[in-house]
Amino acid sequence: MTAGGSVEELQGQLDWLNQQPHRHKVVIAGNHDMALDKQKAAELGETRFRGRSLRWGSVIYLEHSATTLKFPGGISLKVYGQPETRRNGSWAFQYDRDTDVFTNRIAEDVDILVTHSPPRFHLDEAGQGDGFLLRELWRVKPLLHVFGHMHNGYGQERLSHDLFERHYADICEGKAGLWALLRMLILLLQMLVTITDHELEQTVSVNAAAVGGPRDADRRPAQVVHL
Repeated sequence: MTAGGSVEELQGQLDWLNQQPHRHKVVIAGNHDMALDKQKAAELGETRFRGRSLRWGSVIYLEHSATTLKFPGGISLKVYGQPETRRNGSWAFQYDRDTDVFTNRIAEDVDILVTHSPPRFHLDEAGQGDGFLLRELWRVKPLLHVFGHMHNGYGQERLSHDLFERHYADICEGKAGLWALLRMLILLLQMLVTITDHELEQTVSVNAAAVGGPRDADRRPAQVVHL
């Protein structure tokens, strides 16, 4: 939500969000949001990262937690949020590179997953996303996954939960070679010539990074998703 992570900057962002007309507003922390990471704020020991309580208003903050959003017509969506990213520098909500912070952390009835980290090989930067998160997506199969952190991955794609996707991940990780590639081609041909429920087993993936380019000077528009 912020660049510097101070309480004042966070409050300014919350005040702006509360002025927006949307029915529901759900946020998680990112690696710059120092004041929301109690351990990091204590380490820094600076008053700008501690002190007065934040006024959240109608904004729902998720940190390893879920909320259920209700809409007209009896429609509801369960949203789960998790803030961590791999350690790089001295930022908030970080974990060591080989640590698994995602496996079996997300309930199977979650409709929308919000993480700061991207999954590996999907709207990340050259496979720098988290492989454990990718496997958790295969298990839970949410309708929508929103993330950011790696600004160059901005955009949308559909993550299929099928054998084609598994072969793709194995090839990208160097675990499979020509045979897996041939299997992918065969599966692709099958999908083109047969009518299946293929689209029902997909997650809409959105890298919502709002800035990018040199020194993050580019400002990206908000993305709209229809579920």
